[in-house]
Amino acid sequence: MTESTVITVKKCGFKQNLPIVSHCLRGIQACMLNLIIEDLFPSLRPRTYHGSCCELQVRDPKRISE
Repeated sequence: MTESTVITVKKCGFKQNLPIVSHCLRGIQACMLNLIIEDLFPSLRPRTYHGSCCELQVRDPKRISE
């Protein structure tokens, strides 16, 4: 990865000092994002939420809506 990729990631609001948990509807894009983060910042340990927002809504809708 190049320095320009690091700059792009930081412009998107990425903050190295906060815990990193990625999620998406099926987990594929979240896993790809975490691979990029691990490659750019080897000391970080990003995590992937194993489940979808749709699954969470079915199990406990109060957690994501009022």
